[in-house]
Amino acid sequence: IAKEHYGNQVQNFVYAVEQSLDNYKFNLLKNKQTFISQMKNSELNVRTIDEGAVDEKSGMNFSEYIAILSGDTSLLEKSKLEKKVAVMESLKHSHFRELTRHKYQLEKLQNNHASTEKTLGKISADAAVYKDRLQMTKEGTKANPIQLDGTASRDSEAIGKHIIQLYQNWKPQAGQHEEKIGNLYGFQLYIRRQQEAYEENGLFEYRYSNSFYAQRESEGIKYTYNNGLPNMDNPKLAARHFLNAINRVEHLKERYKRNLSDLKTELPKIEKLTTKPFTKENELRELKTELANLERQIAIKIQENQLKQHQPNEPDQEQTPVIKLGEHQTNGHAVKESVVAASASERPRSRMRL
Repeated sequence: IAKEHYGNQVQNFVYAVEQSLDNYKFNLLKNKQTFISQMKNSELNVRTIDEGAVDEKSGMNFSEYIAILSGDTSLLEKSKLEKKVAVMESLKHSHFRELTRHKYQLEKLQNNHASTEKTLGKISADAAVYKDRLQMTKEGTKANPIQLDGTASRDSEAIGKHIIQLYQNWKPQAGQHEEKIGNLYGFQLYIRRQQEAYEENGLFEYRYSNSFYAQRESEGIKYTYNNGLPNMDNPKLAARHFLNAINRVEHLKERYKRNLSDLKTELPKIEKLTTKPFTKENELRELKTELANLERQIAIKIQENQLKQHQPNEPDQEQTPVIKLGEHQTNGHAVKESVVAASASERPRSRMRL
């Protein structure tokens, strides 16, 4: 019927009676709405949402229905103010939550800044040593004057085979996991044993492998190339494995410089956010003051009504008005017609459509 005759629209009316138990019912619904909102948000300080609204167009919540049904417009104003205060309190709560998040972010950036600055200092020192001792060949390539323990050969292929043999067969002594095997351009060259866990047939097993790295100082940066794995197919390329690892120092230096520059740019922005005030604090204070004044006025009205109800003198009984309609003769007798008007208490309550 609605589709054919009413433009596919169905009107939904909510009826409530002023100054009746409907006020109590909507009060229960309001408390239920508040409880559900707190459960969904996991917070006591929540904003007033309109999920409890009966009319989607008006967006009225149960508090506003209670205010309307009470017959006192001040209660409606109080309900609206409470809603505004709840929204502002939620915004304030979100603001301080963001401040806390920014403070943690600032602390993390400060730690990263200190760590990056310290690492950059070590890399810069390594780069200076490498640049000062670097040698070039007649062809313009970087020389590889590597010195390895266990071989005195200067032939690149022999050096490469020795490195491959170490990678395949070296085993650490008891209680050790790495060993110094040579030096190059002021950097110490090391081989180390790494352990990797894997699962097989439901059991955890361990496999071991060797890798290489170069380090200038005991607490310095460890430089690797190809994850510490030499070229197993070409001994000449394997001979330049440590040179390629040390040569990465310039690239790492530039990368850490960029990271440090980005951190220096980001830190002032985060510091500014951590000191950002809540811009609507004055507005919230004014709303709370207005709400407190309105609550005081409502309390005064309630006290006045209570005093009137407890006055010792009972008001005079209300006289029932009689409306005369006229006289006429019936069987020779005069008959007077009148209508007795119903008192206000006997009148049916008006129903209000919301």
